[in-house]
Amino acid sequence: MNFDEQTGAAAWPGVRVDQLVMRLRRLNEWRRGGDVEQPDPHEVGSDLDNAADMLERMAAAIVETLESNLHLADGDNCTLIGLVRMARGA
Repeated sequence: MNFDEQTGAAAWPGVRVDQLVMRLRRLNEWRRGGDVEQPDPHEVGSDLDNAADMLERMAAAIVETLESNLHLADGDNCTLIGLVRMARGA
């Protein structure tokens, strides 16, 4: 993951995470009958593929980080505790 130099927003190659999240939320609003224009189906497909790719990469990075550093996650004040809880489904 990279960061957009101007906005500081997280980005994958060619995709800004904040913009992807905004488009997916707009899609969901449209799906639920909201007063928004129907999104372009090709953009939706691309956004879903990008989101799935990001989730897979993030999950792999989390597992790698935890496997390498789990011995450091020793209490509620640990910076890794959020990752540990997420990995355990808590």
